Amino acid sequence: MTIAGVSLALSRHASTAVPQWLTRPAVFVHTISVLFWVGSLAPLAIIMRGEAHEDVLARFSKIIPWVVAALVVSGLVLAIIQVADPAALISTSYGRVLAAKLALVAFILTLAAWNRLRLTPGVMSRAPRAGQKLARSIVAETAGVLVILGLVAGWRFHAAMWAWHKSTSC
Repeated sequence: MTIAGVSLALSRHASTAVPQWLTRPAVFVHTISVLFWVGSLAPLAIIMRGEAHEDVLARFSKIIPWVVAALVVSGLVLAIIQVADPAALISTSYGRVLAAKLALVAFILTLAAWNRLRLTPGVMSRAPRAGQKLARSIVAETAGVLVILGLVAGWRFHAAMWAWHKSTSC
C-alpha cells in the first residue's frame, strides 16, 4: 500500500497541482485509504460466509471509520483544489466524472453505513444468516467500487485520447 501511495503521490495529476505540499500527501492518504478499504472487502465477504467471524468483523469495524474519514477528507481536499469553481462540475469532463464519482461514493458510503449500523450488529449477536446478508452487501459495495475505478480509468483514457487527437490534428 505504501509503495502505491508514494507512486501515485509522485506521478498523478492531482499530486502536481498547487500547492504540492498539500496535494501530494492528500493523494498518498487517499490512495492508501482506498487500497485498505477495497482490499479488505473481498476477504471480509469470504470470512462472513463462514463461522466464527465476529472477531475479524470487530477489528475491521474499529479501524474502518478512521480509514473512511481519511479517505473522505483527502478526497475533499483534492476535489476542492482540482475543481476550484463549482460550475466546473458540469462544464468540464473532469468535473462531470468527479460528479458521477461523488454520486457513486455517496451510494457506497450509504451502503457501508447500512452494513455498520444494521447488518454488523446482527453478525455480532449471531443472528441467523446475518453473516451471509453482510457478505452480499459487501459484494454490492465492491461492485460500486469497481464501477468507480472503471469510471476514473475511463476518464483517464478519454483525456489521453483527446490530447493525442488534438496534437495530431494540428
